[in-house]
Amino acid sequence: MFATIRRRPKTLTGLAIGVFLLAVSGSAGAQVGCDIIVCDLYDLGSYGTQNGIYAYAVGTNSANIGDQICQWQSGNNQHPVIGQEMFRLKDGVLEQIGISFLKHGFCALSQTVCTGSCQSTSCSTLGVGCSDPYSAGLNGQQSNLGPRSQVNAHTGFYPFPYSTPGGSGTIFRRLQVHGTDLEPNDPSIRYYVSSQYITADEANFGSMTNDDNNCSYRRVNVSNNANRSLTFVGGNPTQQQSPGIQAWQDNVPAVTIVEGRVDGEGLFLIAYNVTDNGNGTWHYEYAIFNMNSDRSGQSWSIPVPGGVAITNLGFHDVDYHSGDGVNGVAHSGTDWAAVNNGSTITWSCTPWASNTNANALRWSTMYNFRFDANSPPQAAVGELGLFKPGSAGNVLVDLLGPSGDFLDPVEGLTCVQTQPNSQAITLGWTNPISYTSIVVRRDGTEVATLPGTMTSYVDPAPPLGLNNYTVQGIQGTESAAQIACDVDVLPPPPPTFTFHVDDTVGSYDPANGVGGAVTAIHITEDPGNAGFPHAASGFSVGLANDANLLNPFEVLEGSNVSSLTPDFFSASIYDNAVAIGIVFDFFGVIELLLDSSNELAVVSYETTGSLAGNMTGASSVLTFETITAGTLPIENLVVIGTEPHTPNFDHGTVDLIPGGSTPQFVRGDVNGDGSVNLADAIAALQFLFSNGNIPCEDAADINDDGTVNIADGVNVLSYLFSGGQEPASPFPGCGSDPTADSIECDSFPVCL
Repeated sequence: MFATIRRRPKTLTGLAIGVFLLAVSGSAGAQVGCDIIVCDLYDLGSYGTQNGIYAYAVGTNSANIGDQICQWQSGNNQHPVIGQEMFRLKDGVLEQIGISFLKHGFCALSQTVCTGSCQSTSCSTLGVGCSDPYSAGLNGQQSNLGPRSQVNAHTGFYPFPYSTPGGSGTIFRRLQVHGTDLEPNDPSIRYYVSSQYITADEANFGSMTNDDNNCSYRRVNVSNNANRSLTFVGGNPTQQQSPGIQAWQDNVPAVTIVEGRVDGEGLFLIAYNVTDNGNGTWHYEYAIFNMNSDRSGQSWSIPVPGGVAITNLGFHDVDYHSGDGVNGVAHSGTDWAAVNNGSTITWSCTPWASNTNANALRWSTMYNFRFDANSPPQAAVGELGLFKPGSAGNVLVDLLGPSGDFLDPVEGLTCVQTQPNSQAITLGWTNPISYTSIVVRRDGTEVATLPGTMTSYVDPAPPLGLNNYTVQGIQGTESAAQIACDVDVLPPPPPTFTFHVDDTVGSYDPANGVGGAVTAIHITEDPGNAGFPHAASGFSVGLANDANLLNPFEVLEGSNVSSLTPDFFSASIYDNAVAIGIVFDFFGVIELLLDSSNELAVVSYETTGSLAGNMTGASSVLTFETITAGTLPIENLVVIGTEPHTPNFDHGTVDLIPGGSTPQFVRGDVNGDGSVNLADAIAALQFLFSNGNIPCEDAADINDDGTVNIADGVNVLSYLFSGGQEPASPFPGCGSDPTADSIECDSFPVCL
């Protein structure tokens, strides 16, 4: 059994060029060998009609993306054969409507149309990285077209010289399409042409998969003229390494394509889609494309549980023509008969033992199978029976088939990642009937069994990427069909942080320009971050200023930093900037929890002489910037664990106002001894009530309201012992009073 989700092959500009470059550089691992793809469908020929059938040809550009030359010898069977096909997409269903005889290759050119590089050879081989064109005229040249029936698509073998059935006429051996399958006046219908190369070279290199990429398709329009001429649709390039069946999924995303490999042999592609008819029935559509299996298909079976009503059984194939068949006898065109035995629907043609020219599903051919059922889909296994004798068993594939459960399933299922900062997925639905319980599955694994009244479920932490959920109602021992939805779980965006520098006011003496200001740098985290709050292990900060007005002269640890006693705190001070580095613990044990605004540093500035004589004041903007310290730039970063994050910035402003010659001080250090403690609260109260002396009244105005009163003493005590608000600026470093008031500061020796 082989059943895997089919991934769309990359175009030549991706996979093929990568393989080619490895080959020509000599750095590839295992030998790729000869590997031919159809890299471009570039030309179309329309030949007219005969007996209601239209004839066409498709020009092809092939390319060798392997690491060995490919044989192109016209005088024997060591050259490729080239098939052409046509498909129609109508009412959401893809069907094959045309097939051709095989063009036999001759004299490969050494072009670079698809590859950009080519190791040229003589025309009897196609070199590594080389491309070779055949126009529509050459691919439609009847004298060089041979039957498909003589070619083993898996091994690439065919007899040479090949024999061809007799006949003539405009449409003979060419790509034939019935006029009834062409509706040029209906713009909702889409048409596609495809081509496939088969060569023994790929099998000779021991590869069972080099010939799995030999098909490509391209969209065309059908003209409403006498010849029903074909033209390429603009903006729709060749879909390299994709067979025509891929057009179904490319246009109808609900379609699923799975691979079915015959053990030791060729490949089938099985596509299916189940749609709700809206009347209590569901339509089941299956398409099977034989890529390169010589064994071919003889039957197709879908399990049907007892009691399911099946209607509208259908089948569609494409006509072989021009006498193509085994031993000179044309293939049969008899439709596959469908039999429903109550447990399985089986379509089949006559077995090989009875008729070697039965209407088998041969290579480069797609057949459709369809029916309606009065039950919704569930997981099932389809079985493809093989036509020609061989040792490998039938091909089994996982797909969807009718369920045998007739309880009404849940309705209106939705799967939504409701919060972009969370991986949680919320499922919602309605219950049309009463259930005993409800089972929720993710990717086939049960994640919850809920009471039967529930209509929602939150999956808190599903894995990233595409997840498939099913919800199934249970009533006693009866189970309703599983209703499914898909959701692509996206990772939460990276957390966001903000560096903030306080707006502040400084003063200066206009007589000489001497003054200063103090500000503080803070960090905040966005509460909406996934995982809020984070803990930071360190920071780097670069803060620039206008050097014409201010120069920084001191950087102190902020209150939240100093409380953790960091292992590293360093500040580089320049005329126009400060650069700060903080690491809390070299071993990563101690971190700063960012659950509120945290003060990182306090920066003190002094004014420059440029303010001498300035009686109106000035402003300087403080901006977070990358600062070059020595030879290395200091960026603004927040380190969470070991991962750096660039924060947002809330820049600040220093307003400088003219005033008298005011010494700098530290607010709260009432007794001027260089620290703020209980003695300062006592000194403030003695100043108020016992005629005590203090060196600087501004230092005692703890809340900077322009007066010294008992509230200031209480504020100091609250800050020291009850976690109250810290003193107003300047604090904890020296600075000038940012607020103009009548309080004086005679001296403050600590800040001299």
